[in-house]
Amino acid sequence: MDLSGEAMESNLELDSASPVRVTRMPAFVEITRPFTLLPPFLGIVSGSFAAIGSLAATGRGSLSDSLGAHWHFILMGGAMAALLNAASNVLNQVTEVEIDRKNKPGRVLPQGRMGVSAALIYSVFLFMFALLLAWLVEPEPGVHHTFWCSLAAALATVAYSVKPVYTKSRGWLANVTIAVPRGCLLKVAGWGCVASVINPEPWFIGSVFMLFLVGAATSKDFSDMDGDGEAGIRTLPVIYGAEKAAKKIAPFFIIPWLFLALGMAAPYAGFGVVMHSGKVSTIIMGLLLAGYGIYISGLMKDSSAHSVEGNHPAWKHMYLMMMAAQIGLVGCYFI
Repeated sequence: MDLSGEAMESNLELDSASPVRVTRMPAFVEITRPFTLLPPFLGIVSGSFAAIGSLAATGRGSLSDSLGAHWHFILMGGAMAALLNAASNVLNQVTEVEIDRKNKPGRVLPQGRMGVSAALIYSVFLFMFALLLAWLVEPEPGVHHTFWCSLAAALATVAYSVKPVYTKSRGWLANVTIAVPRGCLLKVAGWGCVASVINPEPWFIGSVFMLFLVGAATSKDFSDMDGDGEAGIRTLPVIYGAEKAAKKIAPFFIIPWLFLALGMAAPYAGFGVVMHSGKVSTIIMGLLLAGYGIYISGLMKDSSAHSVEGNHPAWKHMYLMMMAAQIGLVGCYFI
């Protein structure tokens, strides 16, 4: 990989304004945006454990037997999801390096710590490795549902970042392009590490996470308004303005989690059992997450605030909420 000379130097550099030496991650790690890689790993694992819990609740397998038979597929699926997200992050930075010179000048490519061509090759390698891992996930002979979900997610990623499709510049369509693979398909792919996804349960769970991301994905766009506007990228803050965009996406931090409680009530409405998780624990989790969403909605009233990677604090809380929901989902299926 043809990295620039700067990227091959020590990861310790001297801050020009201070004699203190500042530790920097290696360029090939930093460009993947490591903070964003844990949620997809947890997404796969939680989807897999939900499947194991559902199998046990319906008498189709014990917790220990299912985990013993599929633990290696679960780990492979989690690694695949993290790598796929890393590939997406690198590709997006390749296609938007000029925009990042204004929005995120501290990133690897604007600083020249890695060449654009090298980053593109790196992205392709990560995509290929992720899809190879996905193909190897085969919980039943000939069943490659995790792979097909992963391939669809990879294609959505390309559509989001690469012209002429470049859905990032298309308002709500950009959010949908993020939400379908990283919300719905992620959960279904995790379920596919353990069992067939020809089942409404993983799709219902995935739809809840998808609905959340349809709005929450915009939290990363507030800090990029100036650069995106100049480049003609029509994110929701550019289209509506920061204040109006924040109001439009606020319900997506709250309402999706209430559907978890509704899923528990479905049998009483004559729709049959949707989820085989613990009833009380699922309702409590849904209400707690909705309350957390109300808090995040309040944060978005200050559209100028910044935190991790220069993004709005709501972006950090979006990831924390997603991880809390994924961990909580496992608890609901095992309680």
